[in-house]
Amino acid sequence: GVYRQDALPEGAMAPTPQQEALSGWAAAGLELGSRRPERIDVLPLRREIIGRIIGRGGSVIKDIRERSGARVDARDQTEDPVQVLISGTNDAVEMAKALLMDAAEGAAGGPDKRDSVE
Repeated sequence: GVYRQDALPEGAMAPTPQQEALSGWAAAGLELGSRRPERIDVLPLRREIIGRIIGRGGSVIKDIRERSGARVDARDQTEDPVQVLISGTNDAVEMAKALLMDAAEGAAGGPDKRDSVE
């Protein structure tokens, strides 16, 4: 059982920590491949409300993705505000931003409005 680089099939390298920690920005480009989105916007949202934007089990952000057709990525939550990446067609990006702002306003409205984000 000696590890030999030449014994691995081509392309079977383990990802480096840097590759595993690929940001949402780069991942958006990689996952879309040659189909570049018409538009990529960044919406800064306060970190304290991101949990409610994402929702229980990702339910709110999933709903926003499905309703708008845009790709919405809030993976990097280390900064405040969190830079939410939104990409897709112009219409999809506009709709996703509106839905995100509605969810953010509901989240900022206090605990009694928390469950009314729809």
